[in-house]
Amino acid sequence: MKNLLPILIIGIFIYSCKTIPKINARNSFDFNRAGIRDTSTTIIRGKIIDNYDNSGLCGAVIELNNNLNSYSRNSTENGEFTFEHISSGKYEIKTSFIGLNTFKDSIELKSGEIMEIKIGLGAEY
Repeated sequence: MKNLLPILIIGIFIYSCKTIPKINARNSFDFNRAGIRDTSTTIIRGKIIDNYDNSGLCGAVIELNNNLNSYSRNSTENGEFTFEHISSGKYEIKTSFIGLNTFKDSIELKSGEIMEIKIGLGAEY
């Protein structure tokens, strides 16, 4: 009977750990060419979200870099950002937020495009 109590406590602990929701630690990236304009530059609008609860991330850093140009923005209080007058070309896009995985990918921008981007960041643990 003495040995039954520790076994029961361990069993309850193991069961309770299985019921903790899994945190989405993966990043996500969706983009859509929403339109085209008669101009030589591109507009990028987007939103940075936390993949755990889909909330917008205020203050996330979004960077676009290539050999010729470098652009950077911070997201607004609801996670939105806008880049205007971006030169066409291939860019590395990087998004970071404290406590979440950094997102990196490449994107090709064409003259006159209007791009809509949604980036989800996952937890580091």
